[in-house]
Amino acid sequence: MSDARRIDLLLRQGWTLVEAGQPVEALARFTEAVATGGGRVDLLLEKGVAEFKLGLHDEALVTFRQVIARDRTQAVAHHNAAKVLLLLGRPEEALAAYDEVLQLQPDSYRTLVLKGTLLGELGRCEEALDTLDQATQLRPREVEAFLAAGRTLRHVGHTEQALQTLLWCQGLTPLDPAVCHELGLCLEAAGYPEEAIDALANAVRGRPEQIDYLVELARALNANRHPLDAIDCCTRALALDATRAAALRELGRGELLLGEAPGRGHLHQGQALRLEGAEEEALAELEAALACDRTLDEAWAERGRALLALGRLEEAVESFYCSLQERPGAVAVQLELADLLWQRLGRREEATGLYRRAVQIEVKRWFELPPEVRAAVDQPR
Repeated sequence: MSDARRIDLLLRQGWTLVEAGQPVEALARFTEAVATGGGRVDLLLEKGVAEFKLGLHDEALVTFRQVIARDRTQAVAHHNAAKVLLLLGRPEEALAAYDEVLQLQPDSYRTLVLKGTLLGELGRCEEALDTLDQATQLRPREVEAFLAAGRTLRHVGHTEQALQTLLWCQGLTPLDPAVCHELGLCLEAAGYPEEAIDALANAVRGRPEQIDYLVELARALNANRHPLDAIDCCTRALALDATRAAALRELGRGELLLGEAPGRGHLHQGQALRLEGAEEEALAELEAALACDRTLDEAWAERGRALLALGRLEEAVESFYCSLQERPGAVAVQLELADLLWQRLGRREEATGLYRRAVQIEVKRWFELPPEVRAAVDQPR
């Protein structure tokens, strides 16, 4: 078999293995292809892309930099390196990589937009706007650069300019969800709350699975005293991600505004704060929830989690037991309490009883227990 055919076969096998999620076998194929091709930069670049797709970001960066070391004119390698650097939390290095691309391709619209957007995120707004202006001059009928410019203008408080820019975007693509979302935020900042809600709702209609859009719409609805609609948005957001703190916060605000179940409102505010690591503030909200309704098993459980995070172990135990008193069959709470008793307090006999009850309710939980705990659970009483 010729080298060319061998390389083609190895690449096809490599991508099949990437799709199958088998990184070791996939990278072995790409490495062999690079070796067979004598270290060709195009093959090395393809190996870097495979590493990126497999989530091996450090390895991908090393490979892209090997490509650049061999041929600095490889704009794609600089571009890919920038993408990886952003994922690794190294934005200044990503900017330098974009500059390398622009040295090679000064009229690269996509690179100008990405660089301008990143500069805006870093607070270097004047540079961002200058960069984005270059992009808009290259392609005056494309939305992306105008959208990024509108966002940057809003962030620096130039609301009217931002609004005009975003209305121009809307004229180009009236139903683009990203444009609707940014326009909604800008209208809100400019003092047009109902128009803002309409625009944010259009964004959600265009991209109903986008949690950030749902949360921003809920926030605007709560701010304008439409709690039922806000609660609906938060419920949809939490169905997509039950641990999204911002959605829990707006859900709690909506419930408190509605006034029908203030205990649940304080509960959800407390959950949001605990997820953000603000345990003391979370405790205050959870105490408020329990002051409204002492039968809220979720509030007792959340209080236990906050106390546990603060190292107040005995109080956490008491709170978990209060939760189970209201809802005896809550398996997750039984296991949390059992883990606390077993691992942190050495109360193994007490913990074993809780583990047993949890396993009786959900047999599959037995397989999730550590071997030592399984042995204790299986011992005759």
